[in-house]
Order: sequence, then C-alpha cells, then structure tokens
Amino acid sequence: MKKIQLIFCLIFSILTIHSQTMVVDTFYYTGSTQTFVIPPCASNLSVMIQGAKGGADPGVMGSPGNPGRSGGFAGGDGGRIYVVISPTVGAILHVNVGGGGQLFFGGWNGGGNGGAGIKSTGGGGGGASDIRIGGNALSDRVFVAGGGGGGGGGSGFGSLNTGLNSNGSSNYGGGGGGLACSGPSNTNVSSCPSVLGCSGESGNPPMLTACNGLTLTNGWLNGGGGGMISAGGAPSYTGGCSGTSGSLFQGGAGGDSTCTNIYTDKGRFGGGGGGGGYYGGGGGYSRSIMAYQLMNDNGGGGGGSTYLNASYVLTYSLYGWAGIPSTTFSNTVDGVVTFSYYINGPFVSASASQNYICSGQSVSLAASGVNSYTWLPVGNFAGSNNTAVNVSPVTSTQYTVQGFSSTTGCISQTIVSVNVMGTSPTLTLSPAIPTVCLGSSVNIVASGAGSYTWNTGQNGAGISVSPSVSTIYSVVGSASGTNQACSATKSLQVYVYNTPTVTTTASSTFMCAGEQVSLTANGALTYTWISTGNAPQINYGSLVVSPQNNTTYTVTGALANTCKANSVINIQVDACAGLSKNTNSPVRVYPNPSNGQFFVYSPYAAKLSIYTTISELVDFVDLGVGEKKELNLSKPGVYLLNFVWEGGESSFKLVVME
Repeated sequence: MKKIQLIFCLIFSILTIHSQTMVVDTFYYTGSTQTFVIPPCASNLSVMIQGAKGGADPGVMGSPGNPGRSGGFAGGDGGRIYVVISPTVGAILHVNVGGGGQLFFGGWNGGGNGGAGIKSTGGGGGGASDIRIGGNALSDRVFVAGGGGGGGGGSGFGSLNTGLNSNGSSNYGGGGGGLACSGPSNTNVSSCPSVLGCSGESGNPPMLTACNGLTLTNGWLNGGGGGMISAGGAPSYTGGCSGTSGSLFQGGAGGDSTCTNIYTDKGRFGGGGGGGGYYGGGGGYSRSIMAYQLMNDNGGGGGGSTYLNASYVLTYSLYGWAGIPSTTFSNTVDGVVTFSYYINGPFVSASASQNYICSGQSVSLAASGVNSYTWLPVGNFAGSNNTAVNVSPVTSTQYTVQGFSSTTGCISQTIVSVNVMGTSPTLTLSPAIPTVCLGSSVNIVASGAGSYTWNTGQNGAGISVSPSVSTIYSVVGSASGTNQACSATKSLQVYVYNTPTVTTTASSTFMCAGEQVSLTANGALTYTWISTGNAPQINYGSLVVSPQNNTTYTVTGALANTCKANSVINIQVDACAGLSKNTNSPVRVYPNPSNGQFFVYSPYAAKLSIYTTISELVDFVDLGVGEKKELNLSKPGVYLLNFVWEGGESSFKLVVME
C-alpha cells in the first residue's frame, strides 16, 4: 500500500477558533487487497473511488523497409464514485484498486483481455476499484467504480512517420458506469432508480442512456456496457469474430481475429476487452479483411458498471466518463481510492528548527497540542515518545508524530518535513603548509566547492596574501547549483619568516687593473655572488676578485628558512698607466711621469704635501676616504709627494715632463 497523509488545520470562526485535523489517506494500485481501519475520533468520512482506464495499442513507428502498423484507439476512462459515510470506529474496509488495462491484458480486478490479432491486439479493459465490508468476497462489495473498456485494435500498416491511427479503423473503449447519472447526487437525477447502480457505457459512439439497470448491448460492433444486475452483451457479426459477454466481476474478452479461416487474410486486430465492474462490460467485435472487400473495423470493449449500497452512505455522487477521452494514445492509468475524514478534539502539531539542512547536519523536531506523543520510526530514526527529538536524515524525509489527548481520548497525527539539500562540499586548501618571507606574498588556492568567500573579504578560489606576521586565513565554500545553501569552512596558517640583512665590504673600492680586492658579505648563512659576465659563486662569505673594468658585484644571502636578501658593491678599476708603485702603500699616484696633469687616490682620509727637490712646499691637499683627485703642476721637474693618514705615511716621486 502506498499511503499519503496530509494534515490541515481548518478555521471555522474568527472570534473563537475551533480546530480539527483533516486526514487524507490515498490508496494506489498494488495488485492486491489493501485495508483501511476507521480510526478513533474520525467524523465526516468521505470516499472517492476511481476505476482504472482501459488499455490501447500504441502502434509501431514505420521506417524505410518496415511499414510498421497503425495503432488502436484509446481505451475508455473508469467510472468514479464519491460517497460520504457514517464511520464506525475500528471497522475494517477492504480496498481493491483497479489496475489499468494494458495491450491485450486486462487490468487487475476484473479487466477483460483484448482480442488477439495477427499483427497486434486490442487493449485490455481497466480493472474496477471497489470497497468491501465484512470480508473480501465479491458479495461483500458495497462500492464499485467500473473500469473503462479497452480500445479496439487498429488495422493496416503504419506510415513512415507515424504508427498511430494511420491506415486502419477501430473504436474507442466504453467509459465506466455512471456517465448518464452525473450530477451532485443521484438522488437529484430523476432518471436514476432508487436502487443505486449505473450501467457502463458501450463502445464508440457513446451511449448516453438512462441509468436503467439493464444490460446494454450492441450487436454489431462494440461491446455492450455492463449493467447493474447483468453483464454487458457481446457483439456478433457474420463478417468477423465476436467478443464475449461480461459476467459478475469480470469483463468480457475482445474478439479474436484468428477465429475463422474463411477469409484470405482473416482479421488483423482484435477488439478491446470490457472493464471490470459490478458486472463487466462485453468484449468488442473483430472484423476481418475479405479477399474482395475491406471490413477492418474493430470494436472497443464496453465499460464496467458502477454500484453502491445505499445502506452504507449518507450522500453520494456518481460520475461516469465519456468513451472518447482523447484522440491519441495515452499510457494506462490505474485506479485510485481516497479516504478523507476529520479528527475531533485537540490535534497534535509539530515543527522543525529548520526545514532545510545540509547532508550530515541535525535538526530538532518539537511536538505540541496534546498530552503525549509518539514519533513513528522512519529512515535512520528509530522513533521516540519525547516532546522534542533530534534527527539527522540523509535524504529529504517526512517525520510523523501521533498525539493522544487524555481529555477526549482521541489520537491525531501530523507530519513535519525536513529537506536535505545535498552533500556539503569537501574543501581542500593548498599549499598544505604555506610559508612566506617577510615582505613577500604567497598564493592560497581552495578547491571542492562552487563558490568561495575568504575572511579577507575576497571572493574566488585563489587569493594572494602578504602578511607581516604568521596569520590564519579561512574560507567558506558553498556548493554549486541547487545546493548553494550548503557550505563548509576550512582554515590554514601562513607562517612568516624573517629575511636576512645582508651587508658587503671591500678591502678597496678603487684599484688599478691587475690588482686584487677582497669582498666580504655578512648577515646570512649562505651567499651567492654574481657579477656581469661571470658564473655565480655560491657559499662564499668572502671573495677575492681582480676585475679589469669597473664592476658591480651582487651578493644574495640566504637563511636556513630559505628567505633571501641582496647587497650590492661597486669596484672602480683604472689602468693606472706609468704608475710608480709602492707595493706597501695603499695610496695611488698616476700617471707617473706625467705632463703635469695627474691623479691621486687614498682609501683613507689623508693629507698630501707636494715639495720640490730643494724642499720647497708647492701644494697642500686634503683627501677624503676613498677620494680620487686630479692635480696639475705647471713646471717640469721632479717633485716629492708625501701622504700622511692616521696610522700611516707614504712618499712618492713624481716626474713632470716638458
């Protein structure tokens, strides 16, 4: 049994609110008997009973080299009853929901089979839907909604583009009983007798006859509709095969096109079987194709009758259906039975702390309104008698709680729904352990979600950060599509390392070509020296170089954490042509001899005195640290240059040529 329960609160007054719980229990086709027990405190019990639709042949689509075949016409709809009964608490009602007619086979609960054909068959009749009280025998039926008759099979071949109703002729199945007695209540229809029952409709064309309780027959083509007290008649004709008459409960079978050998091609298709009802409708007739004349109409089955026992009802309405529901083939439709009733007195209500959650989350359900509660097990929830419960559904789930009122002794129930939006996203952040040197930046990338929001205010899967201290960054990833309400959060720490302060010194920043100078780096663990035109030299804290031209040296110092810093030093190189060398002196004088114009250089702050050979002072010059100066002597001759600096002294002879 597939059973759906809906809870409604009906307000009958604006000033004073009185509440009742309306429950709707719907029974669908299962192919077996189901039961409905009238619950305590139920009132105004109403029942809607719908018979099943008759089946039809859908045809076969044609294709090149394969003409296919034409389909049959649609089956008739089942009858419908609506009754209001006085409920007896605890009474057991046996519910039989009719199955829809198929191609050839009749639906469960009285549908007759369609007639067999050489290339196809007629549609089976729809089964009746009924309710039985006191037992499950046919004699216990108190309400019956007849099934619709099966549609007659088509004949001929289908076209290249369609297999439906293309080159043949057939007829619609008859509707279930009650067509002529439609209205708000049969008691208001003068043509209906006091005995409550209506005949089913015969096959096409519709027979809008009065509800006279007699057998409806059609002796030429279509099966007769089932009557209140007798079965629908079967058609007969010398040019084809007759369907059979219906009987109590069972619809008649459609005519079989292989019943005779007197024609060259026999009949192509059989007629549909009648629908089951109180008395089943008769089966449709099948015509044959004679060698000299086409006679290819195939009759639809008659609908089953509709019946109800007046002693069980307060009011009622019977609705039949026309035998021509559609001009195109439709899928079979099973019957249905619905019970609606009110629960008197206080009713239980329930609510969820939130109705939409992500997979893996929990939600709290709370009940109120009565004295005690019973939560019914569902899914991974084992049930409870507590007022409030916590549940963790893995899929969208409806939870039912029953409440008992000690004041009225009534039990009511309601449903609360929890919708599961999806599987929350699983976030991944990379790199797993990000590090960055002070003053530099690092990229962090998130994956596993549809959209991302970082605690920095940035959006997107990846961000670039430049923290000054070690910092924790977090991202909220939301699922994509319909699951955007579901999200997950993940964090990681970016570790900030200090960078070295690298310095460089040189034994001299000015040198003559061919001389050597020592370079020294400090402040790091390892060093890499780079100069123009030379390969890098690694892991040297000091370096001895002998450049031939002015050269810039760059040293990169690294710590154990791989953070690096650079330092630059420039070395000036001069040819120092004609220099009189004093290998022990850091002071330089060049060129020597000269024409009177010459240069002096001292790495220290020094004082230079220039004398003639007879000790006359010619000039006095102050030199700064590492300063190079150009000097001029106008008179040819030999001069003595004396340099004095803190901690040292050096003298040179300078020759000035004419």
